[in-house]
Amino acid sequence: VADRPPSWRYLQIDTQSVGFATEQLQHPQIEPLFCTMAIYHVEPVLMANSNTDYDGGSSSRGGKNSTSWRFSIPKSGRVTEALRFDVAGNEEIELDNSFQKSLWPYHVMEEDSNQKDRLQGTRVGIFPLPSNLDIANLHAVLIVHKVVSDDTDLEPYVATPAATTKQKNQLERLQSRAQKAANKLGLFLSPFAFGVAPLLKAIGEEVPTSVPTSRAVQIPLFKLDPGKGEIPIFEHIINLRYPRSSSDGVNESTTATCGGKAMLVMRNFGYLSLPCAIDIRSSLAHVWLIFHANVKS
Repeated sequence: VADRPPSWRYLQIDTQSVGFATEQLQHPQIEPLFCTMAIYHVEPVLMANSNTDYDGGSSSRGGKNSTSWRFSIPKSGRVTEALRFDVAGNEEIELDNSFQKSLWPYHVMEEDSNQKDRLQGTRVGIFPLPSNLDIANLHAVLIVHKVVSDDTDLEPYVATPAATTKQKNQLERLQSRAQKAANKLGLFLSPFAFGVAPLLKAIGEEVPTSVPTSRAVQIPLFKLDPGKGEIPIFEHIINLRYPRSSSDGVNESTTATCGGKAMLVMRNFGYLSLPCAIDIRSSLAHVWLIFHANVKS
């Protein structure tokens, strides 16, 4: 098989930070956030507009002869396993202890005093990218979850700045409510935000031949409406590639969260071998690393 071209490219993603903040609400983290990172393939198709919803969950407003870019349902979805990790605030020392029932590993009880023996998670994963997929259709997707709670508990994350100003000095109350929800429903999570990093813009079409390339990427976080699954993510990706507005001037872009941002460090190995990822001579090598195989259809 030495004469065969390589079939896998490898991409390492390190999610260094996930947070929400605005000028009106500069608060430490209210509660732990629970994230998933995976590579999605979303293939655009040019379709004729209609006045009714199409199978992809979106509607169009154009005329009978107009067309628009949408996503192909059979050819859109996650193509790698998802890396799951917790984001607990560094500013609040007591955060881990307060929300211990919802943080991984779940089997560690509060009375366990030997914290050194706790299992450790990682925010760093290596994702294989099939060479037969166009990199323009590949996207790193971060989905942010929180413990299930009342809808009003989402206000600090998704409300407008004017609505959050009144909560500026209520951090303790918000953390207390979040802690009660974690103690009661700590293992039940609900997605509420997402971010997308198009790989074509993040790492480009460059294929490293000897040394991996690295790049830091900051992505905004958008509100993820409940009950719609991944459809809003697919629609947002199509809007990123083909920005559009309806004829009446209504912008169809996704709703932004309240200052939500994530910082990703992407390390492109191209077709280099996996041992490059754990080369101890590299300052970018990680002790804790997870390899994510591709999802089988």
